[in-house]
Amino acid sequence: MVKTKGGASEEFRTAVVYSDEQWPYEDKKAVDIVDRIVLAVKPQQIVLIGDQCDFASLSRFVKNLPPSKQENLMDEVAYYRKRVADRDKLAREVKADVSWTMGNHEAR
Repeated sequence: MVKTKGGASEEFRTAVVYSDEQWPYEDKKAVDIVDRIVLAVKPQQIVLIGDQCDFASLSRFVKNLPPSKQENLMDEVAYYRKRVADRDKLAREVKADVSWTMGNHEAR
């Protein structure tokens, strides 16, 4: 609790923010580091601020990915579900609330 100038009390919350992971093309090392920070800090809030999934198969932009990196929509959705389940499990483990905003990739 902190006192404001007017004397009111405000509670601050700790949060970890994930942004633009672009599943399934995420930087796994970077995400692992953030996951370890979540476990160490035990934030009260995990915030996912959009573009968690790439959904490249729905993109109107040219995709210069090698065939081994190209995904079809069903593969992307399956991976998306797995990663969401991973985030939920992590949040439960540290007892954090999760908030999610939609980015332009989720809007595809």
